[in-house]
Amino acid sequence: MSDPDVPDGAVVASFGHISVAVLDHAVLQSVEPIVLRNLKAASDEALPDHVNQWVATQKDQQFWANVQSMSLAARGDVIARAFFDAGIDHVIVKGSVFAKHLYPFESDRPFTDVDFLVKETDLERVPAIMHSLGYSGSIGIDTKFDLLEQKWVVEDDRSVLIEVHGNLVHYPRLRSRISYGYAEAQICRAEGAHEPVHWLMTAVAHASAGHKFHNLKLIVDVLQAVRSLRPEDGAHALKAAKRLGFGLELRACLAVAFACFPHVDADTLMESRLPGLSWKGAAFPMSAQAVFEAPQRTKRALALRNAFRLRQHLAWR
Repeated sequence: MSDPDVPDGAVVASFGHISVAVLDHAVLQSVEPIVLRNLKAASDEALPDHVNQWVATQKDQQFWANVQSMSLAARGDVIARAFFDAGIDHVIVKGSVFAKHLYPFESDRPFTDVDFLVKETDLERVPAIMHSLGYSGSIGIDTKFDLLEQKWVVEDDRSVLIEVHGNLVHYPRLRSRISYGYAEAQICRAEGAHEPVHWLMTAVAHASAGHKFHNLKLIVDVLQAVRSLRPEDGAHALKAAKRLGFGLELRACLAVAFACFPHVDADTLMESRLPGLSWKGAAFPMSAQAVFEAPQRTKRALALRNAFRLRQHLAWR
């Protein structure tokens, strides 16, 4: 139910067996907009009462989530213009871009912040611009530059969050092996000729290096990014992953994604998008179950995700 591209008929048959716990877990995994859309495709009569009640509640919450996303996107445009006028090279990444380009409906991928990727050397110039636009620093301004991340808020509206990154790999130790900053994004974009490769590598960096596979939404981003690749993108994607040292992370993310969505014909999808890339077993010791348990903070999920992070630290570039 959390696959944005699954045919409606493929999920309707299971509606009668959905528990409230499963639906609530979809919220924890940040995929409830996709589940809601799939459920709304069925008639009210086809759904149990507890599912209809969940749908009614989520409709209202989804409306306000969409309003927030639209408001954030508008703020992002204003900031982007200010960065451009100041001569700060930048690219908007993650949520708002994924929603627009990777999902069949933008509402499938609401976002709670706007993320900018800038050159590391330009981070020190960002505070003056953000202050001039009425933003206040939250964290990462004075004491956490080692994370190469700044968080900006509006004092009278804490629902607004703007993040400015010098690198999507936040942790210095891990960044000594792999990096996804503005320069790496430009390598993947290839002057706009291969934007889908940039989306894929952003999703991979976000899921496996910025975070530790902490919810299903990150995995759906990877799956949708793979689906977005065109035939002409495949060779460049593999070349970019090798050049940036993201081979392990790319293959691991694919392995986890296909494990989480076993109905996807992985062999056919990969042959048409990334031919020749081997992914089976690449996520060890990560598993789909660890992703499903991550929001519940189970010891098993934490152990497996930490073990994969250790593997990343030990891997050759």
